[in-house]
Amino acid sequence: MNTLAGISIITFATGLASVHAQTIDGTLDGSYGSALSVQTVNTTWGSGTAASGGNQLDAAYGIISGGNLNLFFAGNTSDGNHLQVFLSDGRTGQSTFSGIGGQMTAQNGSIFSPGFSATYAIDVNTYTGTIYAGLLDLIANTGGYAGAAPDAGGTIGGVQFAVNNSSSAGTGSNTGAGALAVTTGWEMSIPLSYLANPSSVEVLADISNGGLSNQLLPPDGTVSGSTFNYGSTPGQYFTVTVAPEPTTLALTGLGGLATLVAARRRK
Repeated sequence: MNTLAGISIITFATGLASVHAQTIDGTLDGSYGSALSVQTVNTTWGSGTAASGGNQLDAAYGIISGGNLNLFFAGNTSDGNHLQVFLSDGRTGQSTFSGIGGQMTAQNGSIFSPGFSATYAIDVNTYTGTIYAGLLDLIANTGGYAGAAPDAGGTIGGVQFAVNNSSSAGTGSNTGAGALAVTTGWEMSIPLSYLANPSSVEVLADISNGGLSNQLLPPDGTVSGSTFNYGSTPGQYFTVTVAPEPTTLALTGLGGLATLVAARRRK
């Protein structure tokens, strides 16, 4: 066997064994792959870091792996403002939002896109170094405030959260390439069992403090007030799917390396 190829095969297979390992720490890692939604609307809710009042949703990433839905939202929320995440997992949930308590009730009456049936919702904010989370089961119509954890990371109601609000992206730079350059923000890992173990999940996110900001993903520069109406707007969500299993990737990659070795032997 070609020695270099043999080393490459071992290195490749070893790397794939941990390709989906993710630490929920508020920093983007390569296992998420490409962004699933990128901001196109410059923030009007403050530039710069969260400490200076910055609020941006720059880009969204997601992956289903290891029994969890992992989501990463690049950007910032300043103290007191909330990141709100709506999930549709294929079951019959809510086409018109009806939260049962907490900050999200300000969005009661919001209408989702055709085909988006909200089954779970998450409301998080950070204040003086602590994450506060609300978790809502929109099928059972249960939930509410679930607890707190340090910004650096912790588990609240079975969901892992972390936030790194250090991005300095601001007005004029939190869209397009500027948005994709941001690698810190909100990160969360939701057990698939909370969502009836789907193979894909549709997601809509916004920043709110009772009234909606202009920072949504997917982007929407026209929203105003405390509610949204996407009843006539198809596709106002992005979709997270199951990541390729490492074994599948390994077989594909190893097959290619084996072909390379065989070709070298024939020379």
